[in-house]
Amino acid sequence: MPSIYSVLAFATAITALPSLQQARDVSTVLANLETIDEDTNSLTSALTTWGGDALGALTIGADVNTIEADVNSATAEADTEAQADSADSTTILDYTSGTLGPDIIAALDALTAHQADFASLGLTADVLQDLQTLQADVDALGAALVTLASDDTQAEATTIVAEVDAAFASAEAVFSS
Repeated sequence: MPSIYSVLAFATAITALPSLQQARDVSTVLANLETIDEDTNSLTSALTTWGGDALGALTIGADVNTIEADVNSATAEADTEAQADSADSTTILDYTSGTLGPDIIAALDALTAHQADFASLGLTADVLQDLQTLQADVDALGAALVTLASDDTQAEATTIVAEVDAAFASAEAVFSS
C-alpha cells in the first residue's frame, strides 16, 4: 500500500505537469499588441480631429484610459508566457518596431501638438500625469516583452523600448514647461 507521502508527491508532480507543458502562445501576445495599436490609432484620430473643446478632451481622456487598461492586460498576459524562440520573437519585434512603436510616437506627437489647447482648458498637469502613468505602464509591458524575447533578440527589444521611452520623455517635457 502506498504511503500518504508517496501519494502526495505523485499528486504534486501531476499538478505541476500542466505548467511545465504550458504552450507558449505568442499569437495572444501579438493580438494584444494589435489591440493596443488600434487603441493608439483611435487616440491619434481623436487628437487629429479635436478642436480644443472640453468634450473632445473627455473623449481623449477615455481613449487614454482604454490604452492603459489594454497595456496592463497585455503585460499580465506577456508575464505568463515562456521565453519565445527566435522566429516568434522576430514576429513580435517586427510588429512592434514597424507598426506599434511608430503609431505610439505618432500619437504622442499629435498630443504635444495640442499642448496649448490642453493648457487653455487647465489640463496640462492632468495630461502630464496621464503621460507619466502611461509611460510606466508601457515600460512594464516593454520589460515583459524583453523578457519574452529570445536571447538573440533581447538587445533589439531593449532598443525599441528605449525609442518609445524617449518619445514619452519628449512629450512629458512639453507638458512640464
